Amino acid sequence: MSKIFNLVSTKLVVEKELLEAELEEVLNNRQDLELNKRLDKSIQLIKEISTVMTTISLWESYNNNLTNKKE
Repeated sequence: MSKIFNLVSTKLVVEKELLEAELEEVLNNRQDLELNKRLDKSIQLIKEISTVMTTISLWESYNNNLTNKKE
């Protein structure tokens, strides 16, 4: 169970970091995208990051509950 927890946790963290890197690129990319497109893409990425963060919290809570039940 521990190995699966670590794999899922790692995958979620990597997904969050990739989204954050993409957001940083969008925010710094002033030449290629017009302002409205940058705003829309930024908001979309922020929502995706928020979803992943919520998922990470839920996953950690789930794991903590399982750990507490075993003790």
